[in-house]
Amino acid sequence: MSTTKLYDGDCDGCGHATEMEVEDASNRPGVPPAPLEPSNEDVALDLLLGGFPQSFIDFIFITQRCNGDRAHRPTPSKPISLDTVKTLLTKAESRLTGGRPLEALQHYMELAGYLHKGGDLAAGMYFYCRSANVASCEATPVAAETFYKMGMIKTELMDLQGGIITLERAL
Repeated sequence: MSTTKLYDGDCDGCGHATEMEVEDASNRPGVPPAPLEPSNEDVALDLLLGGFPQSFIDFIFITQRCNGDRAHRPTPSKPISLDTVKTLLTKAESRLTGGRPLEALQHYMELAGYLHKGGDLAAGMYFYCRSANVASCEATPVAAETFYKMGMIKTELMDLQGGIITLERAL
């Protein structure tokens, strides 16, 4: 049996942190280890019940894509945190519905970059497109950056003609 020492702060007002020991339940037989990250289903349910329908749809797109009749999930080169995806989606949606599209744009761009760096090019492209749509509605200079990044993903996907056209839109 192992224990973990936790510091509970200043409980008695003397200015010293108190220490308490907590038994590590994951080392007991028959007790499953605590999950490090919520499941896809948990996150999707949180989004839906939390009042974020667009985030729910986007999350399902990221985690449950189909290619023809077969389920196809991209194998990212880096692990993608579901909590990070959920946080960025909900922040973007709440800013967009709250009338702050430029803040939403920043969160969609951050999510697109996160997914792109993680190796999920299709999801990165999807959110760069979403960013481009928001940016073009606002006519901001960020639209050029968005089109540039979309063009770069297209060239990574070997769609050179599409990449050139998209990169030209960035000018």
